[in-house]
Amino acid sequence: MTCGLYCIINKINKKEYYGQSTDLERREKEYFNYEQFPNDHLKNAFNKYGKENFKFEIIKVCKEKYLDRYEKLYIRIHNTQNPKKGYNKDTGGNLNKHRSEETKKKLSKAHTGKTLSEETKQKISKKTSGKNNPSYRDDIDDNILINEYCNNKLNVVEIANKYNIAKSTVCSRLEKNGIERRTISETNSGKNNGRYRDDLNDNIIIDMYVNQRLTMQKIADKLNASVKTIKQRLINNGIEINNNPQFRDDIPSPQELFDEYNSSNISYRELAKKYNCGRNTIMRRIKKVKP
Repeated sequence: MTCGLYCIINKINKKEYYGQSTDLERREKEYFNYEQFPNDHLKNAFNKYGKENFKFEIIKVCKEKYLDRYEKLYIRIHNTQNPKKGYNKDTGGNLNKHRSEETKKKLSKAHTGKTLSEETKQKISKKTSGKNNPSYRDDIDDNILINEYCNNKLNVVEIANKYNIAKSTVCSRLEKNGIERRTISETNSGKNNGRYRDDLNDNIIIDMYVNQRLTMQKIADKLNASVKTIKQRLINNGIEINNNPQFRDDIPSPQELFDEYNSSNISYRELAKKYNCGRNTIMRRIKKVKP
């Protein structure tokens, strides 16, 4: 199969039609053997001048991804949308193609009522599925994708990006091999999460929170982690979280602070420094008792 651009030329009036195909040999047979042309300009010209007065020429061989670009370029340069110079009815390209309303109506009419038999559908499916699909990536083994998903715990998007393939390709390969997809919660939880911090030790976090009585914010600051991460690790290990994350139960009670404040003639700032907390914490507690 040859992929590229072709041109159909009227030998008599030199008008041209530019098109693209991933199989130029098949396209040539279609144009000269098929009666129901979607392009009325070209069909009428065939009927008027005879097919023997037209020639099919391959004008450029290129990769499929460049087809739209070159087709639009040739149509624009040769101005073949102009009925006096050619037979093209749109700007070309399969994406963002601009067709006239007349062309849209004719295409719709031509396909109305047409249905494919089950046999035809099965044949098409067989020819375009798996390794028969021209876009099938046979350079990537299914076992590699399965290993990445099951053992390395990468998600579908990460695998697709790593091997430069479509997400649908990864999904279909996994499904074909009977691999059950993980749910979103399973994908994002614990060590399955791509952002999981395996350098953080749960026992250290628990010791800081339970024994050293540090707040989750201070633990997060010390370990260079987020408060959300610290909280989740504590919950995962069955540690009860204080509803008030700022409450320091290692600091004396409001009455004890009040008594110390009055008897020792000590300032709020000095008390805060003594108990390693904020000045506002001392003030709020003393105000609960202070008349």
